[in-house]
Amino acid sequence: MSATANLDGNTDTRRRFVSANATGHYDLGFAALRPKLAVFWGNSRSDAFAYTGSYAGYAIQMNVPKDDFDYGTSELSAELSRTYAAGGTPLTPYRPPGRPLRFRTPQ
Repeated sequence: MSATANLDGNTDTRRRFVSANATGHYDLGFAALRPKLAVFWGNSRSDAFAYTGSYAGYAIQMNVPKDDFDYGTSELSAELSRTYAAGGTPLTPYRPPGRPLRFRTPQ
């Protein structure tokens, strides 16, 4: 025989996010340099709450603690490109190096 627990509960979760980036363009003569800085930060906060219900005829209460965490990343990159004429059509190959950095993560 299998028993199923029926639990009820609710909570309120609040989330905030901020995202910003800055770019530039520098003509180096032989090529173009486009630096970019991007930053993202987010926060999630949940209230404490309880699941209540029953399992196999027994009353159950499961408490869930409040939760609050931040998450953030930043990325600094630079695109180096040069425009070539290919049969009258401009062709601009580029290489965008860059690596994201997580500066704040949940514990």
